[in-house]
Amino acid sequence: MRLCLLVLFLAGCSSSIDRPAGILVADAPVQTRIEEPRLFLHKGLAVRPVAEFSAAARVLSTEWYRGGDEGRLAPVDLAVGWGRMSDSAVLEHMDIDQHNRFYFWQRDQNAPAHLALSKLDVVKQSTNIHVIPASDALAGQLRSVKPGHVVQLEGRLVNVKLSNGANWRSSTSRTDVGNGACELLFLESLVVE
Repeated sequence: MRLCLLVLFLAGCSSSIDRPAGILVADAPVQTRIEEPRLFLHKGLAVRPVAEFSAAARVLSTEWYRGGDEGRLAPVDLAVGWGRMSDSAVLEHMDIDQHNRFYFWQRDQNAPAHLALSKLDVVKQSTNIHVIPASDALAGQLRSVKPGHVVQLEGRLVNVKLSNGANWRSSTSRTDVGNGACELLFLESLVVE
């Protein structure tokens, strides 16, 4: 009996939310540069805001981390999409994965032509966000977020000085790829649909 309950619990934790075909979120995230950023400390690390950030997005994948400054500060990465990257008809022809703080995607080469996105379209309509919850309550709320959820994220993109002296920087571009292309978000508000 206990094994069955554990299997059901774990299956429920990792399941995704099914969505019908169609764009769920039309607009890209909005960010506004902070002209005179004020440094603050969070979990003993120096944090410098670089832009106000607001996004409605479909969650494509989640990945949790522990250990080191990065895991302690930003315990979860959310791969999110908007525009056509929020459409189940498009997403069912893509493989999406996360590991080592990166978001990976691959198109199904047999996808119907009208559902295949170019690399640039995918880059412009999705991202991986390293999420720094501003409070324990937000950290708890993030645990309920699953692929398929539509979320409203509000906060500030930040750069962080890690204890080893390295700088962890947020991207502020919608078109960059590779190392440094993820947003580092100090999350101050989360609404899960």
